[in-house]
Amino acid sequence: MGLFLQNKLFYAILIHMKHAHKLNSFLFITSFCFFLSCVSAPPKAFHLQKSKKAKTASYFCLPGSVKILQNEIPSHGYANEIELHSAKGEAESRQILISGGEKGLENISVSFQWEEASTDLQVDLGLIAYTPVKKPGLRSFWKRADFPDPILDLRPFSIEKNKNRIVYLTTKVSTKTKPGIYKAFIYIKSNKDLLWTIPFQIKVYDLALPKTARLKTAFYYYFSEANEERYYNGAWTKEMSEAMYKKALEFRFTSPPALSWKENAVNDDWTSFDQSIEYWLDAGVTVFDLPVSFRRTTSIEELQTKHIPLLEKLEKHLIEKNWIDMCYIYYFDEPSLSSIKTIKEQLKHIKEKVAHLKIMYVYGTNRAGEKAFVDLVDIWMPNIHQYKEPFAKERQAAGDEMWIYTCIGNIHRRHPDNFRVDWYGASHRALGPWLFAHEIDGYLYWRIDRWVFNPWETAETFPWANGDGMMFYPNPDKKSLPLASLRLHAMRDSFEDFDLLTMLKEKGERRGYFTEEEKELLSVQELTDGKVWFEKDDNSYDVFHKRLLEALCRPD
Repeated sequence: MGLFLQNKLFYAILIHMKHAHKLNSFLFITSFCFFLSCVSAPPKAFHLQKSKKAKTASYFCLPGSVKILQNEIPSHGYANEIELHSAKGEAESRQILISGGEKGLENISVSFQWEEASTDLQVDLGLIAYTPVKKPGLRSFWKRADFPDPILDLRPFSIEKNKNRIVYLTTKVSTKTKPGIYKAFIYIKSNKDLLWTIPFQIKVYDLALPKTARLKTAFYYYFSEANEERYYNGAWTKEMSEAMYKKALEFRFTSPPALSWKENAVNDDWTSFDQSIEYWLDAGVTVFDLPVSFRRTTSIEELQTKHIPLLEKLEKHLIEKNWIDMCYIYYFDEPSLSSIKTIKEQLKHIKEKVAHLKIMYVYGTNRAGEKAFVDLVDIWMPNIHQYKEPFAKERQAAGDEMWIYTCIGNIHRRHPDNFRVDWYGASHRALGPWLFAHEIDGYLYWRIDRWVFNPWETAETFPWANGDGMMFYPNPDKKSLPLASLRLHAMRDSFEDFDLLTMLKEKGERRGYFTEEEKELLSVQELTDGKVWFEKDDNSYDVFHKRLLEALCRPD
């Protein structure tokens, strides 16, 4: 019951009871608490026990997405060695949880050594840090605790008695890496004394992911708090922003880079615009958000005289360059019911002159646009729980795109997502397969650097939501690039699976039929039902990933 006491809604109801003194209020709150406990209590996937039950220091090799607190150790589902399976162009992650036992460990160092020094595989070792969950989410593990998420650069560390620390290992496979099995050893020392030698193996398959992801994505940086004194204190630069756009691509998603085009249209000189587009296309960007200065409040007269003529020039140029399908306008967001009519009138005038330039519609709390905006928008974007297959297939058949987004509206729901800190890491791994199951064209996430609330001090980066709007952490040194999160790595793996599934589907289509194994894999039914269920056991995703690679490399 103590967990409910921090919920503002619960407080409000208690106050009502205090003043009303009614039995009905008591019955309501009792039923309400029972309901919340039923819908929010998560099933057990990874079997855990308290760290204090382990008398001696020990280690556990775990999937990259699992979330284990510092006072826990696994009793099931772990390994004593690391075995990875990867296509070329992929990154694969694992965790090494080190338990200090009843005495703790001091001055721990971790090193990695290949059996053959000539390999071009890159291995990054990091140390998982924590963000404090002070108010558990409505759909969460219901724990007030420090949750594993930010990944620091590896440095020597110590472990208190009955606690753990987690080393995060990521292997990045170049597209030039030769297929084969590569072996190595991981050495863990305490005060320079060797504690354990962990065998490591990665199998690289004769298969390469495309440089540009198959799933269109738009994740937004704002950089609005970066230069505050508590973070980078004026040291943030334009070059750092560009580096973060490239960092996004390492995690298999696009953060649409900042572009300008109006001056190009006015002067009929597209040279600088073209150079920017070509630069980012070569880097692997999937989409471009073209900024406009009109809003839902802009008058029709202003739209016709000031904005549409420039949009006509822009559309003409994008068609000439064959870039029209990767660019969009996102000028209104989550429209209220009262604004639907105004926006519809604007869209009619825009589409009369600019028929091919894509316009994005993000739903929000209502679905009214599904009737009002047909043939007026080109990218439909319901929240994941708003997705309706009949409408989606109808619009895709008409040539439109169907995207999905998630945000605070999902915090009480069971669907996969990319952001909840205090919910299953498997929910982030399930996202890619869920999107593939519905033949989704794209995925949007509204922000990834919201540091209005310091994420090192609280996980509640958006009111009521732990992790919403934040997937990178400001670097504590106030000068180096922000640090990635465990959630980012899990999401990257899910997007890589989306690509592999797409490639497997194309393989069967080229052949003209699908094997039974391929049908089973493409159904993704062992990972998600395409509704709210997803597999909670993180190991299942690694097994599935291996099967995908084997199926893709199997001769016809």
